[in-house]
Amino acid sequence: MNITYNKELSSIILSKQQEWTQNLKDLTPLLRTEPHNMTDANALALSYRAMLLEEVNYFSSLFADFNKEIKVLKKVKFIFYATGFLEDGTRPQQGLNHPLLGRKMSKTEYDTVISGDLSEQEHTLQLINDMVDFLREMIKTIDGVCFMIKNRIDLFNYLK
Repeated sequence: MNITYNKELSSIILSKQQEWTQNLKDLTPLLRTEPHNMTDANALALSYRAMLLEEVNYFSSLFADFNKEIKVLKKVKFIFYATGFLEDGTRPQQGLNHPLLGRKMSKTEYDTVISGDLSEQEHTLQLINDMVDFLREMIKTIDGVCFMIKNRIDLFNYLK
């Protein structure tokens, strides 16, 4: 994982966020229409909600996969810094001159060094987590829209 991957992921996430923001803007005019059009608005809102739930599921599973990968990488890095050996018990072909090998470090120092090594992976995890949060907020907004549609329909029925 590298900087290029995170830039591409950021671009994809930004376009998805813009797409969902536009979808919500497209739904808004339907809310100001006649009562018989409210069913179309409700159907569209429920459709968007289902699509958002699918995307939350996708990005949540992506988050879980990356989180698992980071945990494995942290273990491998810890073994390397603590012992100078790779996970399989062999010495690396390169990197024996690493300044931290053979140096006694505290847990905090290990965590700092490993976090620095895995900063791009952690950045990826944060991007995915932010996307899941955005999608969940959009679901709450759609739920509010559905509630508003229901109230408008009830009000129109009451005024008949």
